[in-house]
Amino acid sequence: MYLKLRVLFTILSAICVAAVVPMGAFFDWIWAALCAIAAFLFYVLMRICKVNQEMRESQPTHGDFLAPKKEEMPVDTSTDSDEKSQKE
Repeated sequence: MYLKLRVLFTILSAICVAAVVPMGAFFDWIWAALCAIAAFLFYVLMRICKVNQEMRESQPTHGDFLAPKKEEMPVDTSTDSDEKSQKE
């Protein structure tokens, strides 16, 4: 859902950016400013959808025996005394 919204807001933002100069030339620069503001708002909405999508995709999944979570990965339990004995 967020991906479709991101594409939609990106397209709408690009259309608004492309319409700034023609709106200012043919009508009034107030309309051009409104197009620029709309383009910025669509850009902000696209970024919000992107952040929400990344948060949803980065949620931790439940680990199992074959694919444990990162926290469940084995930890190196070597001590400093082991490293000293290897150097000698």
